[in-house]
Amino acid sequence: VILTDAGERFLPRARNILAELADGKSAVQELDSEPRGLLMVTAPAAFGRLHVAPAIAAFLQRHPLIEVDLHVSDDVVDLSARRVDVAVRAGVLPASDLVATRLAGMQRLVTASPAYLERHGWPQQPEDLLQHQCLTVNGRVAPRG
Repeated sequence: VILTDAGERFLPRARNILAELADGKSAVQELDSEPRGLLMVTAPAAFGRLHVAPAIAAFLQRHPLIEVDLHVSDDVVDLSARRVDVAVRAGVLPASDLVATRLAGMQRLVTASPAYLERHGWPQQPEDLLQHQCLTVNGRVAPRG
């Protein structure tokens, strides 16, 4: 089989294209084999410090080429504007196109010192808490009803 003039001109270019494709595939496979880059993570303050930060430390031991920027705050954060990759949240997820995975359940606790209960009485039902001085989890005093 003998190539035509057009085939003679086309063959070296086709070989170059195939070589470039092979190089590109190798470059992408290198990236797939070892995760690298910046991972933006946000979590509520207390949960982030107690649970997320230690988990990130273990994660970084396994993936040393990844850099993590952990933002812990109880403020509402615009995940898209802050370019957040992973967000840990408590509560109901509002409708969005985000992908969510339930990590754990959450209990709500009401506690009081014996001295407080002696002075103010025991609440009998949740609505009674409106008449008590309560602290929320973030430390702000809840207004009385």
